[in-house]
Amino acid sequence: MGLYLLAMRLPKEEYMGTCAWYFLILNWIKLPIFIVEGRIDFEAFMMDLPMMPLVLVGAGLGVLFLRKIKQETFENAIQILIVISALYLLLPKDAVRSLGESIRNGSHEGGVPRQEEEQELRGPEMEEAMPESPSMIPVSESEMQNVRTPQFQN
Repeated sequence: MGLYLLAMRLPKEEYMGTCAWYFLILNWIKLPIFIVEGRIDFEAFMMDLPMMPLVLVGAGLGVLFLRKIKQETFENAIQILIVISALYLLLPKDAVRSLGESIRNGSHEGGVPRQEEEQELRGPEMEEAMPESPSMIPVSESEMQNVRTPQFQN
């Protein structure tokens, strides 16, 4: 959606307003489904309620920031964020995690992780649970109960 709105050459205020309306409508449509599925209940609502002042402060700061930023800078920032989002969706999650860690550590040389790095990311317990080939392997329900869920370290 971001790329489409950029192509329309909307002023930054109209761009953000369109995005706000789109996500407001989308989230209101999802709300009854989440309630029926049990993802949102009264307890979750009560836990989120104290955060409402922070939402309002964030919205106010966003409006102030939008007034200060130049149109060209705004468009460049949107384009950069779109590219980052696309790469995140296209790259394997282990590659993204490895890239982020290497950038934080200052040791990034580019590319995706080598096989040794992938094994370090997966850990020894993942080697047992995951086959080398990404092909689908039929598994019975009794075998599924014995599968351990790997615990990743942060």
